[in-house]
Amino acid sequence: MKANVVTLPAPSYIPIVEISSPSVDYEWDSWDPYELLGQTNGETLDALAGVSNRGIVTFAIGCSEWVIYRLLPHMSERHASSARLYLEAWWAFVMGAPIAIPLDVVEKEWPGKNLAPVALALITINNAWRLSENGEADTHGGFAERLPLLVLKDPQPFIVWEKKVLKRLEYFHPYDEGDGSMGALIAREILDPTIDLKGIEESELVRRTIEAMNLKNNQYVQWL
Repeated sequence: MKANVVTLPAPSYIPIVEISSPSVDYEWDSWDPYELLGQTNGETLDALAGVSNRGIVTFAIGCSEWVIYRLLPHMSERHASSARLYLEAWWAFVMGAPIAIPLDVVEKEWPGKNLAPVALALITINNAWRLSENGEADTHGGFAERLPLLVLKDPQPFIVWEKKVLKRLEYFHPYDEGDGSMGALIAREILDPTIDLKGIEESELVRRTIEAMNLKNNQYVQWL
């Protein structure tokens, strides 16, 4: 079997060099990190209430990307590869590839303040999707913002990005009651505020992205 290979390029909308601080100086409590993370911003929850469930999960993926690329220099090669492959599996799933929902990461395999925030960020994506059927996608998707706000030395670039992306999601992927609540497929480009999506068919962007991904050699992909 071929080795797992990461095929999605690093997100251009994240200033990776600037956020990759050589030190990890935030507090972390492996027993109960939620007190340190605090409550989701009410404005974020209000915005997500107007976004499709698929859009909320996409937002959670974007927040997780900020966490992973902030902490990438502090991970082993194995953990760094696993984190990015897991993101790829989620991107493929949320964009409609014929695969099963990616399995949760095993928390005990991601110990300590360098790895545990990554595991929790990835688990939050899973929670947002699974609980969307119960109308709780916005709660879990909104929680995803707490992790980058904790781990980033300077959270301002993330805050600026978040505000722009929430407006884009509200505009391009509004919430629809009933069977349409999951919403249409969403291109990865929705998370890049520099790309004007007006007049662009997102389904075509989705198709190109999935075709470019090496899903057959991704350990987190289970084909249906």
